[in-house]
Amino acid sequence: MNGSSGKRAGLTLSTKNVYAKGETVVFEQHGVWKDEEGNIKSEADVSSHMRIENGKVMYLSRYDNVEQALKDAKLNQ
Repeated sequence: MNGSSGKRAGLTLSTKNVYAKGETVVFEQHGVWKDEEGNIKSEADVSSHMRIENGKVMYLSRYDNVEQALKDAKLNQ
C-alpha cells in the first residue's frame, strides 16, 4: 500500500506503520490529496482496517486515527 494512489480522489497514501494479527490488518497512513494540476489540497493522517480472507480484501474501513482503527480491529499498538 505504500504510495498507493486513488486517481479520482487525487489521493496518495504513504504507510507509516502496519499492525496485523491473523487475517486482520491496520495500516497507519499519511494521505495527501491533490487537485488535477497536482497542487496539494489537503493532508491528514488516516488509518485503514482490513480483513483478508483467501487473499482477498473482504472488509475495509477508513478512520481518522489509528487508535479507533486498532480498537475496532481488536488489535494493540
